[in-house]
Amino acid sequence: MKTNDNQQSYEKAGFWSVLFASGIILCAIIMLIYVERSTTQMQKASDYMMSNFVELTDTATLLPENDNKMVYFRAFEQTDHDIFDPLYGIGGRYLSIDRFVEYYQWIEIVTTEKIKYGKEVEERTEYTYKKGWSKTPVNSDRFDDRRTHVNIAPLIIEPEETRVGTIKMGPYYLGDYIRKKAANMTSKILEINIDMATAEKPLANSSVKPKVHLLSNEIYYGEDPDRPQIGDVKVSFRAAVPDTMYILAKTEQDKLVPHYVEATDYQICQLTPREFDPNYYLDYEEEGAFWLVIVFRVIFWLLIVWAAYYLRGKLVYPMRKIPLLNKTLPKADNKLALWVAGTYLSLVLMVICHNLSS
Repeated sequence: MKTNDNQQSYEKAGFWSVLFASGIILCAIIMLIYVERSTTQMQKASDYMMSNFVELTDTATLLPENDNKMVYFRAFEQTDHDIFDPLYGIGGRYLSIDRFVEYYQWIEIVTTEKIKYGKEVEERTEYTYKKGWSKTPVNSDRFDDRRTHVNIAPLIIEPEETRVGTIKMGPYYLGDYIRKKAANMTSKILEINIDMATAEKPLANSSVKPKVHLLSNEIYYGEDPDRPQIGDVKVSFRAAVPDTMYILAKTEQDKLVPHYVEATDYQICQLTPREFDPNYYLDYEEEGAFWLVIVFRVIFWLLIVWAAYYLRGKLVYPMRKIPLLNKTLPKADNKLALWVAGTYLSLVLMVICHNLSS
């Protein structure tokens, strides 16, 4: 049989090669244990939920026997009071109101290019400028060309988020996480319905006194909304309105919260305006976790094969002396030997990682 003449030199593998390969194996093991553990917990959580799952037909009565169970039902979101933007007074029976502010500014675009001249590399930086809307004022003093492109200090108006204190679905209040999720799901642009005196409130303590335009869905501070100028500001609002929702969540007395999977950062909760099958949802989540493990096992296998390349002199080729492996580990083709030995090693480590995770 033909053998590799360099095999003896491989057996004198350097310290750094062994250290690097050992690091690859250690990182791969940690990665796989984490994913295996997360999937195991997901499966346990799925089994728990299926055995503690209750579909509510009565969405008005709070039943103590449903405490600490997964419930699923359809109900209309309710709030106990109206909310308003603190500056402009825009509001109503909403789940949230968000104030968005944009500034018309010069914006600097920096492009860096590396050019080779023989063995030398020159780095060339190009600065270009354009006008556009920005969520924050842009400091033109930091521009490369700070003389030609100057941003006038605009009227400063802070963005604002206003959230309702409590949201109720049927007999249950929504926990913080679900409440925020509900507020973000049905957000839409509000039409402006205020008088000029209210729109001019931000000008009271400002040295800048631009014209104020009340448009259908925004307040514009500047000469002409159709021809924006540097320093113009526009304010708009988005609000989330109560809606009929399907919800799958865990009960804690009179509150709905996500189900947190132990020892992981995974949480299970579904809130949607569209009809869905909770059993299909749980099966889908479990199947997704299963395929995630398959993908990571393939990655793990490739990493172990890569590590086998660096450990071929210390680990792979000496494996040929083991009676159980000498007939299955190729001797003629050392590259194939690395793949076979790496596969052996990865399978053994996968079993160990799975047992440790379980």
